[in-house]
Amino acid sequence: MNKKLILGISALVVVSLAAGGYLWWAKSHQTQAPTAADQAVTGIQDTVGSINRRVIQDMPPATGSATAGSTTDITNVNPYRNTNPFSDLKTNPFE
Repeated sequence: MNKKLILGISALVVVSLAAGGYLWWAKSHQTQAPTAADQAVTGIQDTVGSINRRVIQDMPPATGSATAGSTTDITNVNPYRNTNPFSDLKTNPFE
């Protein structure tokens, strides 16, 4: 009888620890309600996002870009092309 009593108490302790562990685990994984600071941050991010979308939509295309519809040739963009004084020489002056 003593052996059955010890086995019963052990089983009761194991079951109660398992139930308590499950309740603790379930409570710790619940989603918490957002705080006022979290709601403020979310509101600011949403506002900034909508402002950025409106600004980008209202922005005119850049001058000289392919989307601006310009017909000028923009491939010559090197500002130093005409600054070399020796570009017309066909021979090396230092030989």
